[in-house]
Amino acid sequence: MLTMREDILEAGHMSLFVRAPSKALWLYMGEYKVTAHPRPLSCDEFQALPRITREAWAKAILRHQSWASRTRIWLRKQGRAVTPSAVSEALSAHRKSKKEGADLGLKPEDVLRSFDAGDEVRTGFHSVVACTVF
Repeated sequence: MLTMREDILEAGHMSLFVRAPSKALWLYMGEYKVTAHPRPLSCDEFQALPRITREAWAKAILRHQSWASRTRIWLRKQGRAVTPSAVSEALSAHRKSKKEGADLGLKPEDVLRSFDAGDEVRTGFHSVVACTVF
């Protein structure tokens, strides 16, 4: 399981239910201990995720995630250098022009391309590491 939610770590353990594929019911899959992932998700690990998962993350990044990530992706798409000062200047320009809520014209494919190339990495992922009761 991947999530950027910090609050999931506070629970320590969580119950996992999955939807049955052909029925309107949920199946209990056990209790799981959740811990912080020890390192950023690698390019290969991200590429190994199912396409639907990768696309959902790309859409979430465009809607909710770090403006710095989106700005770096946007700078690369524009063919500009991605340096701390370039990111800072672009962020400042967006804030001044009141485009803070804008999407910079990025599409999920732009985000996926950035992750596939290893230009962006996701830190803060949390993973289920152990089933404690089944």
